[in-house]
Amino acid sequence: TAYPLEINPRSAEILGNLGNVHQELGNFDDAVASYKLALAIKPNSAELLSNLGISLQSQGKTDDAVENLRKALTIKPDYAPAHYNLGISLQAQAQIEPALGSFREALRWMPGNALIHVNLAAALQALGKTDEERAVVLKNSEPFTDGLLKALSEGAANLLHKRGNDGQAAMILSLVLTTSRRDKSLLGTANALI
Repeated sequence: TAYPLEINPRSAEILGNLGNVHQELGNFDDAVASYKLALAIKPNSAELLSNLGISLQSQGKTDDAVENLRKALTIKPDYAPAHYNLGISLQAQAQIEPALGSFREALRWMPGNALIHVNLAAALQALGKTDEERAVVLKNSEPFTDGLLKALSEGAANLLHKRGNDGQAAMILSLVLTTSRRDKSLLGTANALI
């Protein structure tokens, strides 16, 4: 049986998809290698540059992640995932004000994305802007049920925890606690991270 890469080893799409699979499995070295091969074929792909940035961030190579995410945005300024991931990388560098700008720009292009709203609120909280942060969470959690908001928040917190950002993970869970029905399971998860 021939595999897609045996048939067309110079397919940026196939290599990018392979990078996505490696990223999902947590094989960040292989993801980076796949994205770099894909970019050698298609160097002006904002999507590939953004995905490379995510993998580099997952490896703790934040400076390289920021560089690739910014490159993606010079190619495609309206690419919301790159703005969002740039915000995550900037937060990891403790550059909260620029991260805030990235999250706001991501929301400009994807206004209904709950995960972006949660991270924007976490950045606002980190800057001590609690009134604005609560308003963001309350305003944008209305379309979601408590269960969906809880699931999204736990997912974001778990991802941040895996990336070593326990402080951000706890902040996200505490934000949801302030706006939801004081779910005991979220409280337990938040306390475990603190």
